[in-house]
Amino acid sequence: MVQYHGIGIVGQPEPHVYFHRPLHVLLGACFAAGFVMDGIEEPAFPAGARSNRNLGWRSYTQIPPVLVVRLQLPT
Repeated sequence: MVQYHGIGIVGQPEPHVYFHRPLHVLLGACFAAGFVMDGIEEPAFPAGARSNRNLGWRSYTQIPPVLVVRLQLPT
């Protein structure tokens, strides 16, 4: 896992710590425990959604701000 520092909010007194975790690392422990992935969603804001900030997620309709994965144990 790679750790690095960056700006989370402009003007913050200390750098924000980021941890890069690839999907295989995030999901690997689940797969090793026997879970299977049976659903995945990448919801994004619709084109035309308004934001008060130019850098808000609503300005980036092609980049989903979240990845949702459903895992289940096989029956």
